[in-house]
Amino acid sequence: RVLFNGGLRDTVFVIAADGAADEGYAKEIEARVVAQGLGHAFRRVGHCRDMPAAYAAADIVVVGTERASSFDDIAAEAQAMGRPVIASDVGALSEIVLAPPLVPAEARTGWLVKPHDTFLLARALAEAIEAERPERDAMGMRAHTVANQTFSP
Repeated sequence: RVLFNGGLRDTVFVIAADGAADEGYAKEIEARVVAQGLGHAFRRVGHCRDMPAAYAAADIVVVGTERASSFDDIAAEAQAMGRPVIASDVGALSEIVLAPPLVPAEARTGWLVKPHDTFLLARALAEAIEAERPERDAMGMRAHTVANQTFSP
């Protein structure tokens, strides 16, 4: 809602979920989207069998996990596909997604935000959306390079 109140238009957010395990959470998000009057800007697609195509269709990938893990496939895959990532700053995500102040701005592959901080998430989304295409493409290329160097056999 913060982004749309700030003038964001012509943007669609796609929510992909893995199925039954996420169904309750997905319905909760869907209810919040509707309550905020943002149904026109969100699409819930469920499980996607062709993740390379999903990443290719995205300009930016958001990994809004709240639980720390030792690795995050989605962040690594998105970067391998050349997509900048906005991720929660939990677990290994700060090692997968390179962002200031941990790296210089010219080494950035995405944004890290404090979990549960909707304003920081909105700010990161706004920065990512407002970035000029060449800047976002360069970030995606860095993300691709880092993912291939770090996660490829």
